Amino acid sequence: DARPDELLAVDGFGPGLLSLWQILRELLARYQSSQLRRREEVATPEAVARLARTQLAGCPHEECWLALLNGGNFLIGWERLRQGNVSTVPILPRDVLELALLRKARGIIVVHNHPGGQARPSQPDLSLTQGLDHLAPQMGLRMVDHVIVTENDCYSILQGRYL
Repeated sequence: DARPDELLAVDGFGPGLLSLWQILRELLARYQSSQLRRREEVATPEAVARLARTQLAGCPHEECWLALLNGGNFLIGWERLRQGNVSTVPILPRDVLELALLRKARGIIVVHNHPGGQARPSQPDLSLTQGLDHLAPQMGLRMVDHVIVTENDCYSILQGRYL
């Protein structure tokens, strides 16, 4: 889960090994997300947080992902919406709803990371969640949750608790 700059600080760990390490990490993330192909049920934010941590561990910038669910809470897609900078990733409700409708989802779980290590939601996080919670039902979608993940923690905004 180390960041690239931390790895490069280790004696003998150069750019070539860093590239290999990043490929291996991506391979592991894809293997973990292969459960998408088996259409496993995602009944809890914890299950989505496990998927997100695999993809986002050690990521030095914020990324926002969308878990797309069918009517039975089975995962039908896991899509990256946007990559941000070290402290923000700008997302509008339109970005989320457009992708969900395009992929024919029935439910959505927004997931993003906080590389600084604090899982506590920011005001923009809360505003996005509130907007989606209001708009999604009007589009025939269920807003299941918005989960913030860090390397050691995660927070469910709609449940209002640490997971």
